[in-house]
Amino acid sequence: MKITFIFFLFSLGLTTAYASPAPDDVTPENTHPLERCVRVVNPDKFPGVVLIGYFTKSNNGAPEAYQVKPNTCLTKGYKFNSLNLYWMKKEDFDPVRLPYLGPSDMTLLLEHIEPYGGYINAFDPLVREDIEYSIAGFSGKKLIFYRSGKTSRYNDGSQKVERFTNNIATSAVPPQTTASAPGEKAAAAPSLAPVKKGYWRSMACFFRGLLGGTCR
Repeated sequence: MKITFIFFLFSLGLTTAYASPAPDDVTPENTHPLERCVRVVNPDKFPGVVLIGYFTKSNNGAPEAYQVKPNTCLTKGYKFNSLNLYWMKKEDFDPVRLPYLGPSDMTLLLEHIEPYGGYINAFDPLVREDIEYSIAGFSGKKLIFYRSGKTSRYNDGSQKVERFTNNIATSAVPPQTTASAPGEKAAAAPSLAPVKKGYWRSMACFFRGLLGGTCR
């Protein structure tokens, strides 16, 4: 009977331990959670560009990559992971290779993104943030990416909407470098050398000029 009771207490202890939240998931005293969504609103407007979310893990696990979708909240898995945003040309992107991509395969766009809201002071009325980023276009070969909006929502139902603009001149596509195909000769500029005339043609032009005519 005594052994059975001890076993019961041991089982109860294990159940309690697994059911209890981890210390880093406990809401700190005098705070409340803040929701946050960070998203890119217009990647579909640039079909030649692929955005890649890439996060490294706090436990030194294998990094993970995913393709960013329009108006979808970015994620970094666990809240202590680190998230960067990269981009690739559509022609260089292979979805099959997505799990194997590394930073050297892509171009860094924005680093240390924090899509996790965390906890704020209990007396702060802010309950949610929606942060928007937009692609502005290309400046030379550089993709211009900027924060285009922020919406703050409060516990009384009110909200504050902010809009931001990009001041860098851009184009919808990167500049194209034109080059001749292998073995192909570039078109030659028209020759400006004078046309040579034969002897008799020159004499005919001479007499025609005496009579007031012209010769070409």
